[in-house]
Amino acid sequence: MRWLAYGGATLLVLLAAGLLFRQEIAGGLARAYLEGQDVEVGSLQVNRLTSDTIVLDALILGTEDEITAESIQLVFTPNLLSGRPTRVEIDSLTLQLDLTGNGPLLGSLQPLIDQHAAAPSDAPSEDNQFGAVPTVRLNGAEIVARTGAGPMVVDIEGGFGPQDDGSLTGRLSAQAMTDLGRLSAGISGHLGPDGALSVKARIDDGQIDWQEIAIGQLTGFLDVALTPDGKPQISADFKLADLIYRPADDQPLDLTAGTIAAEGGLSDFTLKATLAGKGESLQLDLAGGINETASLRQMVLAVEAELRTAGALAGYLPLPGVTVNKGGLTLVAEAAAALPRLLPWPTGWQDIPPLLQSATASFSGDVILADVALADRSSGLSAHLPFAANLQDNRLAISLREDGEARIEQPAAERLLSLGVPGDLLPLLQSGLSVSLASKGPQPFHLAMTPAWPIAAAELAAVASLTSEQGLSATVALDGDADLGGSGTITRFDATGTATAKAERLTLGDQKVRDLSLELPLNLRFGTEGLMLALAGDGKAGVRQLGGDLPLRLNKPLDLIIDQAELQQGLNDPSYRYRLRSRALSVDAGLEPAAGDPLAIALERAAVTVDGRFDPAQGHDATVEAKIDGIRIPSYALKADGLTTKTRLDRDLRPVESRFAAGPVVLGGDQPMLAPLTVDGTLRRRGSGYDITTNAALMEGPRLGELSTRYNDDGRAAARLTVAPLLFTPEGLQPSDVSGLLDGLMEVSGQVSGTAELAWPLNTAAERGTLGIQNLSFTSQGIKVEGISLDLALQSLVPLSSAADQRLTIRRIDAGAPIDNAELRFSLDQEPGPHLEIAGGGFRLAGADWTLEPTRLDPAASENAMVLATDNLDLAIFFALVEVDGLSGSGILAGRIPVVFEGDAVVVADGALAAQAPGRLSLRSPTLAAALGGGGKTVELAIKALEDFRYETLSIKLNKSARNEAQILLSILGSNPAVLDGQPFQFNINLESNLTSVLEALRQGYSLSDEALRRAWRLRE
Repeated sequence: MRWLAYGGATLLVLLAAGLLFRQEIAGGLARAYLEGQDVEVGSLQVNRLTSDTIVLDALILGTEDEITAESIQLVFTPNLLSGRPTRVEIDSLTLQLDLTGNGPLLGSLQPLIDQHAAAPSDAPSEDNQFGAVPTVRLNGAEIVARTGAGPMVVDIEGGFGPQDDGSLTGRLSAQAMTDLGRLSAGISGHLGPDGALSVKARIDDGQIDWQEIAIGQLTGFLDVALTPDGKPQISADFKLADLIYRPADDQPLDLTAGTIAAEGGLSDFTLKATLAGKGESLQLDLAGGINETASLRQMVLAVEAELRTAGALAGYLPLPGVTVNKGGLTLVAEAAAALPRLLPWPTGWQDIPPLLQSATASFSGDVILADVALADRSSGLSAHLPFAANLQDNRLAISLREDGEARIEQPAAERLLSLGVPGDLLPLLQSGLSVSLASKGPQPFHLAMTPAWPIAAAELAAVASLTSEQGLSATVALDGDADLGGSGTITRFDATGTATAKAERLTLGDQKVRDLSLELPLNLRFGTEGLMLALAGDGKAGVRQLGGDLPLRLNKPLDLIIDQAELQQGLNDPSYRYRLRSRALSVDAGLEPAAGDPLAIALERAAVTVDGRFDPAQGHDATVEAKIDGIRIPSYALKADGLTTKTRLDRDLRPVESRFAAGPVVLGGDQPMLAPLTVDGTLRRRGSGYDITTNAALMEGPRLGELSTRYNDDGRAAARLTVAPLLFTPEGLQPSDVSGLLDGLMEVSGQVSGTAELAWPLNTAAERGTLGIQNLSFTSQGIKVEGISLDLALQSLVPLSSAADQRLTIRRIDAGAPIDNAELRFSLDQEPGPHLEIAGGGFRLAGADWTLEPTRLDPAASENAMVLATDNLDLAIFFALVEVDGLSGSGILAGRIPVVFEGDAVVVADGALAAQAPGRLSLRSPTLAAALGGGGKTVELAIKALEDFRYETLSIKLNKSARNEAQILLSILGSNPAVLDGQPFQFNINLESNLTSVLEALRQGYSLSDEALRRAWRLRE
């Protein structure tokens, strides 16, 4: 107020000069003075001017009437010429203040006030410094404040003045009743001659409704004292009721009651605040002090703060990416600091860095979160962070006094999915997730920042461990340094570290992984291009077992080498790219259906690469490429080399489409049943499983067929194998090109096709197949076979069985004695064991039609039997076949010949043929005549009779052992008209014969069918 004192004294001198003249001249001089100080004078009248009194009326100052007064009376003792009034009485003073922030506080008068406030003091010092201060009385004064919520008017009554002891005292009362609130308060003050100051303010009744803040009731007091040496003391106690904060763009904060109390001075002070409302509460206990020595200012501070919120309070403490719905925050901290005394107290943020450069400080405390729930439906969040910090040499270092811990009972699925966690992994992370920071050990938590403010660089070392109640444990260790920009943002961060993880159980769809382990050495870099995370060396992964609804199992633990792992994210880009490549020297696994035998699968040198991008709005867009040097399935004698696959994954990292190829693929072990093949195909997700199409072809030959498979998520599969129509020609494709089991077939022509429907686990009722052979001809072991045709319908593949009455036809089998027009009606059956059930058949041999009686052929038996029957065998042809010298005849034979096949031998047991009518027979054998010569007249007559024998009956019995030639017993009854007048003779003749051609033809025909049957069972076994 120095400018008021000197400006007012000057004004009084001018007014005194005007006293010698007229009142009008005095008023004009006063106006001229004020305008010379750049004060807009709207009105000023000298209403009364005497030797000891001046009365000013209608005072208006400022361009917007910032100061107005109805009357100002100045009383001078002893008279006006003393220059200083001893009493001032102001009626109806109005002071206009701008509290909107859009302009100066006192409008156009503010520059003048600032100018005089900055001017040096040249007033003379006086022993009684308040002696020149008049007694001031305000009558009906008011302060009119413009605010963003409207005008506020406060009525002021009271005054101040000097006392006889040299002190200055004053008392004011304030009353307000406006749209912005009400106020009833009293203020008293005392300023002693030694400079000691005390001010007491009492609010008896207050109510505020100003902009976004409303206080239903405010009462309390504030006492402030300042000692002569400038040390303050304070005592305050306020009570608040119905405090409401209602921001325009957020939910209101309703606090029904609160208290604020403070006590003490700079060296020892306390502050207590309590605010409580509907679900919201805030409590603060603050104690500390500042003590000064000759060279230092030493400060101590203890803080206990607790915040409880149901969401409203948390809304005013925004965290990046997190909105708190409810929870509690507790802070308990102690701090001690020392500053050089020569440094001034800061007046703004710009003064903080110089202080930190010379200050030393230590901090310790605990930050505790309890029962926090987030807006993304994460719940049960709690944390305990016991920290310690030290400031020295402009370097702030933060560490942990003991391990820090955080826990979240139920992380939100949406939050995890937005980070790229596959849906199959959610159960592992959604229950009881705990994180701890290590305070001790080889790499305790440590954060150092230089300078302390503004931070330019930082060093970080930390080990964080994570566990979940679902059996996951992970540890990440980082050691790095960072650069920070002027705004405190990180512009560079480089770190090295390791990440390890173990999961007792991990669910991937319907598959469960047991005892998963992971170890990755990492390099992390963040800069202007974004984030880059990569391997610093080979990582390791291991899986002990697989389980779950899918039937895949590990026979031995799986060990993987991870030689590439990258993650890239652009600056301010929520999406990121990733790449992971792993390899295994071997994989020993198996498929175990709910029923049936397990299927072992072994992989050699397998490598898998995952390459993808994740976007929070679109999920994952990734592919998986696999390269496997070899696959072995022992139970199917299957070996496949060079398998490659490329699979597209859906947004949840599940396979949706794949292409694969492999070759060579060998089926049959050391004696492959098929020639080496190449296979390729596709896999597509449909419904709750996969559709798989596989094409097979010879390595350098034609396509052989297609396997269409439906694999369901429950581990069940169904497949249909279609064998492409294979056209064989002597100059082109041969069966030996397809299978080594068919090496004996040469000069093959004709066509073969087939189908097979398979099920896994084995389901006999669902498995069936067909085999079609059209006009197949070949040569094998010197036998020429022509015109095989067959349409075989298989009812079961394991065990192998067919429908009844299957029909096989062969145009010719040429093995010396040609077999023509062979037909076989049969079925493949399994009870009591695998066998070929022959319902019948026939062929033409030796000019006769033969039928095959129903029989059963067992491919596992050492011998098999069948019965051949005929009713039109020409006797002459038969005698020609047995090759007996001089034997001939005529007639038609009928009968049955039981044949037993023992390996390569043919056994005939009691075959019987008989002539169907009388006929003629002639035996003219010189050998026989010589042998029987001298046998007497009877023998001679017999020999004579056989030369032209007219038989009435003729029968033949055939026998042949495995080691001997055929034995034929010819029995005839008849006569020769030229011998003994046609006397009847009965002959039983053992003929030495040769049936090699006929029996060999039968053996070869049987051998072909038997070998085919055996190979069919071998293929399915």
